[in-house]
Amino acid sequence: FSPPYKLFIISSWVAMTGVGFAVTGVIESNTLNKGNPERLVNGMDYHGNICGISNYVTSRGENVMNLPKAYFLPSGLTICIPSCPMEKNFDKFYCQYEIQAEIEQRVAIVAGNAGIDAANNTQKSLGLYYTSTKQCMPHLK
Repeated sequence: FSPPYKLFIISSWVAMTGVGFAVTGVIESNTLNKGNPERLVNGMDYHGNICGISNYVTSRGENVMNLPKAYFLPSGLTICIPSCPMEKNFDKFYCQYEIQAEIEQRVAIVAGNAGIDAANNTQKSLGLYYTSTKQCMPHLK
């Protein structure tokens, strides 16, 4: 190599090494946000809470700290659940927190007015409706 190319190669190497050190944290920068390693091993819900770690109470009244597993809905959103489903059950659904609270409220009203069978049918039909809108997912293993 001729001298101008050597200078270019050496200066490029020094610049890329400096960028590498800055990215890996050898050279610290206050402009880079510190990461949370819990996000690597635990799922996150669609509110940005880390399943099993964050102290957040859902609209159903459940604390995300007690919901260690992440479950994907058809929309691509993730919710936190207590455990992975062990069997297929198309009568029970996992939904977005607000939708699940709404379903439970409607089912309670129907149960009080028309009985448990009507409440079960209401839960199934609402679960299927919200599954078609990609806001719920049946229990699938």
